[in-house]
Amino acid sequence: MKNLTIITEFVFMGLSRNPQIQTMLFALFLVMYLLTLMGNLMVILVIRTDYHLKTPMYFFLGHLSFLDLSLSSVTMPKMLQNLLTQKKTISTWACMTQSFFLMFSGTTESCLLSVMAYDRYAAICHPLLYSVVLNRPLCVGMVIAAWGYLGKRWPKRIVLEEYKTPTDWSGALPGLRWVTMGRLTRTDYF
Repeated sequence: MKNLTIITEFVFMGLSRNPQIQTMLFALFLVMYLLTLMGNLMVILVIRTDYHLKTPMYFFLGHLSFLDLSLSSVTMPKMLQNLLTQKKTISTWACMTQSFFLMFSGTTESCLLSVMAYDRYAAICHPLLYSVVLNRPLCVGMVIAAWGYLGKRWPKRIVLEEYKTPTDWSGALPGLRWVTMGRLTRTDYF
């Protein structure tokens, strides 16, 4: 006979068991969530409507605002719901789905921040070539690459090696080179 305990839901302990503090926390987090939504939607709206904001920096900033919207919308509604209800649970599938979208949004935001750093690098270090180097198709391609990073590249391991000679430079940081390895096995994750 085996013990086959199946977990179907997780119970949130919460920040407090006091109903008055929970109501105050609900109001505080709701205001923060609504300010985040309104601020990011305002940034997206202004970038879309103003013709002078059609530069690569604002293009990336609009996508970053959308990612910030999605990142904050992954966990906040469930947390607000749990602050108001007596049953503070989440099913295992909802928890896994929430974790996936949280990691996906966070990883995509990190990749987009790297793209934005390259944009600023090109604008500061090569101002005369900026409009030639960062044209619209390249910007769209870099955003698609940031969004699609988890698709093909997720199961590959990326390691850094030092350059042996200065001629090995392949566009990465000076002194470092990205090397992609084969597919990961289950033991390679930890």
